[in-house]
Amino acid sequence: MKRLTCVGFGLSGNGKRRRMRLAAALLGLGTSVAWFGNPASAQTTWAFPTTGTWSDATKWSTGVVPDNAAENVLVSQSGTYTVTLDDNRSINDLTLNAGAATFRHTSGILSLNGALQVLAGRYELAGGTLSGGTLTGNDLAYVYGALDAVSVTGGITLSEPSGYVTFAGGTTVAGDIAVENTSTIYVDQTFSLNSQTMTLGDAGGTTSGVVYLLTGSMVTIDSGSTVRANAAGFYLQGGELINEGLIEATLSTNSGLYDFGGGTFTNRGTVTASNGAILDVGSGNTTNVGGTMSSTLGSSLTMSGAWSNSGGVLSTDGTSSLSLGGTFDTANLGTINRATGGNVYITGAQNNVGSTFSPGAGWTLAGGTISGGTLTGNDLAYASGVLDAVSVTGGITLSEPSGYVTLSGGTTVAGDIAVENNSTIYVDQAFSLSSQTMTLGDAGGTTSGVVYLLTGSMVTIDSGSTVRANAAGFYLQGGELINEGLIEATLSTNSGLYDFGGGTFTNRGTVTASNGAILDVGSGNTTNVGGTMSSTLGSSLTMSGAWSNSGGVLSTDGTSSLSLGGTFDTANLGTINVASGGKVYISGTQTNVGSTFSPGPGWTLAGGTISGGTLNGNSLAYSYGALDAVSVTGGMTLSEPSGYVTVMGGTTIAGDIGIDNSSTLYIDQDHTFSNQKVTLGDVSGTTAGTVYFYQSVSTGNEATFASDSQLVGNGTVFSSTVPVHLDGTISPGFSVGILYFNGDGEFDLGSTAMLDIELGGTNPGEFDTLTFDRLTLGGGLNVSLVNGFTLADGMVFDFLFVSDPISGTGMFNGLNNLDTVGTFGGFDLKVAYGVGDGNNDVRLFSVVTAVPEPSAVAALAMGGLVVIGYRKRRQKLVLA
Repeated sequence: MKRLTCVGFGLSGNGKRRRMRLAAALLGLGTSVAWFGNPASAQTTWAFPTTGTWSDATKWSTGVVPDNAAENVLVSQSGTYTVTLDDNRSINDLTLNAGAATFRHTSGILSLNGALQVLAGRYELAGGTLSGGTLTGNDLAYVYGALDAVSVTGGITLSEPSGYVTFAGGTTVAGDIAVENTSTIYVDQTFSLNSQTMTLGDAGGTTSGVVYLLTGSMVTIDSGSTVRANAAGFYLQGGELINEGLIEATLSTNSGLYDFGGGTFTNRGTVTASNGAILDVGSGNTTNVGGTMSSTLGSSLTMSGAWSNSGGVLSTDGTSSLSLGGTFDTANLGTINRATGGNVYITGAQNNVGSTFSPGAGWTLAGGTISGGTLTGNDLAYASGVLDAVSVTGGITLSEPSGYVTLSGGTTVAGDIAVENNSTIYVDQAFSLSSQTMTLGDAGGTTSGVVYLLTGSMVTIDSGSTVRANAAGFYLQGGELINEGLIEATLSTNSGLYDFGGGTFTNRGTVTASNGAILDVGSGNTTNVGGTMSSTLGSSLTMSGAWSNSGGVLSTDGTSSLSLGGTFDTANLGTINVASGGKVYISGTQTNVGSTFSPGPGWTLAGGTISGGTLNGNSLAYSYGALDAVSVTGGMTLSEPSGYVTVMGGTTIAGDIGIDNSSTLYIDQDHTFSNQKVTLGDVSGTTAGTVYFYQSVSTGNEATFASDSQLVGNGTVFSSTVPVHLDGTISPGFSVGILYFNGDGEFDLGSTAMLDIELGGTNPGEFDTLTFDRLTLGGGLNVSLVNGFTLADGMVFDFLFVSDPISGTGMFNGLNNLDTVGTFGGFDLKVAYGVGDGNNDVRLFSVVTAVPEPSAVAALAMGGLVVIGYRKRRQKLVLA
């Protein structure tokens, strides 16, 4: 009789009925038991609908763990449970046919002689390896694991989040392949797509899919196959990818072939990016041999890694771009087709040695480097990049917005050069202009152009060359610029040579600014040796940085100006020609030690400092600036509107001083005015002047108007903590006027001082007045009548106002309170102290020479009997 095997326990057919019922009960099958007969192989089933591990013998129908190459295993119990395989097993077939069950293969190798079938339920490859046999690929969930020498039918889909599977040992897949949800197929073997479709990334491109070629692997896409690179793509660690079919990117996402360690890609088919796709083709070595790669419909195709297009075609339509990155040779560029409107960008390293490169319209150097050979310069646009040891013919034009190119390695340019639209040429070598024209900035000067000399570089402009500095100019980081030709600024814009780190400029040619141009010539060290620099037709030329004009000529016409900025020596000023009406401004630091400086008409101190030596003071106008340790002769006049000059460091001034037009003489040192006249304001009385004493560093400064000095005019003497000794003659106004002595310094009218007061009437502004914040009163008082004015009885003149209580004797020399100062036409002019709001002021008043009652004199002194002469305290003369 034939032997039967029970699904549950495998009991003999001649067993007792009681034992059969027990077996049925244990299996939960009631009394109806399914029996299977297989003379070729044994079959083992998962006995219970409960969770457990493969290695647990009690879970199996035979009571023995399945591990026999001829054994068939069935998991079909109804219920929700998990079977876990976590070690090495060898069987024939495995069938999962339980809808709510999960089979988890977490580790170890499951070797199959037959097939793996998932009829119902979930098979998770989650760390284990399936070896041999066949499986329907889409029956499995690929969390992570390996397929080793497996024959996969029905295609395969990786959709577990970040899941992966490794193909090894000759695994084959029949049917389409999908890799999505950030999953990966690792290929560790030779693998082929044969009339199949592989999709990398989901249909919308929101998640990626990767095929990762491990070292020594090979993937071939045959002519009937298509790879849809929706997102991500192929990662080549060291394997080889061969395309004879179609690789297409059709979504506006990033995808491509990426070098992860030296893999190779050979294209004999078609690679295309469309519909806004961004496709990168890169490997350790990419060869497009007889293949076509293209970008269309607003897409971009980038070649990266080492690549060659010899025998192949690269193309882009009028809406798309092609980027030539990585490393490549001009000789192996093959055929590159660009439709009108399309762009080709050189972003990689192009070896041009031995070749002539004439790219044409639509080609742009965009971050790449061209090395060696010959380049037709104006065939290329320059966004960014380097020309290294290139022979450029036909000139070169930089017009890309804020574009730049670096010249290095001995690059030469034949033909004219234009740098505009805020572009820059960086020079990192020795470079010469030979009978060429270089234009910096566009023709209208609305955009700039720069030549930037890097450290160690040199640019020479020969005698036959011209540089037109329309806007911007040369930036000298540390290089050397030599001009033997012409540098000209002819537009009303700013341009020049600028120091960016210590470069030098030697001029043996001509530098000129005209037509309203503003030209700055500055470097770490500028030398004008035998050259000429000039400003004409309403222009300005500024020297900045450290410079010398010894042996050279600086000039300005009658409509223009020359500014001497930076640092320079009087001894090296060379020849400076100033036409009538022209201006020379000293705006820098002039070392005058050991020299006598007599500039002449048109020269103005305008922000600069003159240090040491001798200065003919009245040969210079003073807008603003400083004199440091200078010996000034011939006096000085400050008449520029609101101008000022600071004297310090022991500067001395011989000769009279005039300060008007709202100008100020700042004194930051001990200073004495001796045998000289200091005049504040102009004779018309419409403007005022100021002398301002202060001490910026040390304390202890003192100021003195010596007994042989005169202080006259309208204006202010201000003291910031500096004591001021007034020992000379003080005369407000030029007929009548007002002087202010303000600040927190003490003003001392010494014993030799003489205060000259003129009376021309009784109204404010008709007689001299003085105002002090702090005063030590002394010296003499001299009063005179002017402008035909005569005294009458009872006139009052409040002429001296003091804020703080008067120090010292509180009286003029020899004039006690109510003493007569002088007699004028039968009237005595008397002085009264301690009057006014604060009882600190001094007053003059008139009485009839015949002595009146004493009480009447006292009343006049205090202003009690008459109203005439009454004035508001401190009413000041208003000066224009």
